[in-house]
Amino acid sequence: MRARRLAFLVVLFAAAAALSGCLPKDTIKIENELSKLTDRFIEQLEAEELPELEAFFADLLLLHPSRHILQDLALNMGLTKEYFLTYWLPDPPAPNPDDPGDLWTADLLQEMLTRYKENPTDPTIGELAGAASARLVLGHYFSELTEAAPQVVAGWLDAASFSEDGLTVPSAVVAQWLTTDLVDRGIPYDVAGRSSPFEVDGKWFVLLDMVGAQPWYTADYELILGFSKMGEKWLIDYFRVVYN
Repeated sequence: MRARRLAFLVVLFAAAAALSGCLPKDTIKIENELSKLTDRFIEQLEAEELPELEAFFADLLLLHPSRHILQDLALNMGLTKEYFLTYWLPDPPAPNPDDPGDLWTADLLQEMLTRYKENPTDPTIGELAGAASARLVLGHYFSELTEAAPQVVAGWLDAASFSEDGLTVPSAVVAQWLTTDLVDRGIPYDVAGRSSPFEVDGKWFVLLDMVGAQPWYTADYELILGFSKMGEKWLIDYFRVVYN
């Protein structure tokens, strides 16, 4: 089923190109460059050449872990914000140096508390609660994804942001996620096939058909890689997981 879907997509993209006439030389060049880049990425991913993987990524990229995960993160952020405003603010607990959440949110919560004492109706209190909830929820998500130390996650959070389109994250988040899966969890990344590079609204993509096999489960899914040219190099700045 999935193999037929990938084949259908490849045929669809090829048909669209054929209907538009002969491909310009620049387009052919881009397709060749991205095909070679994708093949190198696949080769190093399957060979677990971990130090080289991060070099394929832009400094910041849009991570789309799945629609359901994004919905869950948004829901948890909303609930956490409500907790901060309704329960935490009137009676804040003592700081806990062993709680990574305190590390990620301490400055925002302290500012929120200060403003609350000065003026409980200050509209920025809600903004600070929203920012603190986002850091807390994303911090726990990054920790679960990568098993990185809380101090490392704190640095990632400084550059991260959330939207309905995905998570803007430093490349190290995705690189560490892949490393943790391959090395610590023993989860392989086997590529069953890939599409040719295709363009959508001026951005280039490649679809990878993935097969993950473990003794206790088989997880088939797709990775969508998005590319942008930065200087003289094409880099991955979009990384989406599509579960079937």
